[in-house]
Amino acid sequence: MLLPEIDCQQQRGKKVVFRADAAFAKPEIYETLEERGVKYAIRLPANDSLLRDIEELLTRPVARPSHRPVVWYRGFLYQATSWKTARRVVAKVEFHIGELFPRVGFTVTNLEMPSRAVVRFYNKRGTAEQWIKEGKQAVKMTRLSCHRFRSNDVRLALSLLAYNLGNLWRRLALPRRIENWSLTSLQQRLVKTGGRLVKHARYYWLLLAEGHLNRRRFGRRWAGSHYFRCQRDRALGWSGLHRKSVPPQTGRGEVSQKQRAKSSAAGGFGGNRTAGGTPMKNRSKMSRTGERVVQ
Repeated sequence: MLLPEIDCQQQRGKKVVFRADAAFAKPEIYETLEERGVKYAIRLPANDSLLRDIEELLTRPVARPSHRPVVWYRGFLYQATSWKTARRVVAKVEFHIGELFPRVGFTVTNLEMPSRAVVRFYNKRGTAEQWIKEGKQAVKMTRLSCHRFRSNDVRLALSLLAYNLGNLWRRLALPRRIENWSLTSLQQRLVKTGGRLVKHARYYWLLLAEGHLNRRRFGRRWAGSHYFRCQRDRALGWSGLHRKSVPPQTGRGEVSQKQRAKSSAAGGFGGNRTAGGTPMKNRSKMSRTGERVVQ
């Protein structure tokens, strides 16, 4: 399964770099990748020979331990008994506060990069596994229980489509505070939110639970965002005539001059008068939407 994919990518003119855990630390895999000119970084299980090569790095520095981890890197040539040639191995040693022994990791590679860059490249494998785990939990992409291969193929394609749509929603539409949430968190905290729709004579109230989707986050970022309004206008094909019909935005808690003049002529809040024209005590206030609310 691995070799046909490598050949297919190389035929398209792409550079292939292989990254895997210790389960792929086998000499036949190294030789096959080297014959095809593929760069690789594979985790190597620790043994006594590797630990002897970095013995001087395993001693904790003599000083007061730092709260930040002390990390050392070293690259050297190593040849196991089952290997035909020596290969480059990068070692990473970490000293953490409160831990008696250091954390040691080895990576066999043929990349022509500094030791620290090789370790950073290998650590991105964990990020990729988190994306796979997210797909398993959020969209159930591994739930392929059909008897026919074609049916399972369609189910997997639908799962991948749902994952891509959720990822686009997370990257393009969500606020910065929650743009790093996983798809599972978005489902449980935003999509599956309890609410109630209250109908009045002139408007509707959508009451949502404020566990995670509070009023500020929902109102400012989604319902009233300029991005969604532009997308709505494009989808419905509204022209500039619709924009002219919308009253001008005058700021929070303010009313435009035309609205104030009409209200004053009708005896509304512009003149603060009753139906008979006598002054009345101003017991009203302005809401955030520019409407007059009487207390």
